[in-house]
Amino acid sequence: MKASRMLLSVLLAGATLLVLRCLPALSTEPDIWMISGPDSVAAGAQGQYNCLASTPSGGVQLYYQWTCSAGTFADERIQLVTWTAPAAAGTETLSVTARNDQGQYDTRTRIVFVVP
Repeated sequence: MKASRMLLSVLLAGATLLVLRCLPALSTEPDIWMISGPDSVAAGAQGQYNCLASTPSGGVQLYYQWTCSAGTFADERIQLVTWTAPAAAGTETLSVTARNDQGQYDTRTRIVFVVP
């Protein structure tokens, strides 16, 4: 739920008129709209995955944290990661959380097929 901010203005034209309007606040809440990358990776091979995220107000630094059900990341704290698939074929999940300085976050998960 997004917060609202009140704008109060007073107009003077012979009499005082009070005008009250609700304007949407400039949100800094992260929004992950996609994890890009291959749908399948060969067992033991690497794939690159990118967290495409933004904030409605823009210009806010986001911090990333990736996790996976199996396999490893070269560096799990960056936006564009290299994931090494496990040695065995199967279905794995890659998850990423984008967080801002205010502690607001968004998380997305993606299924990746590890093929022989």
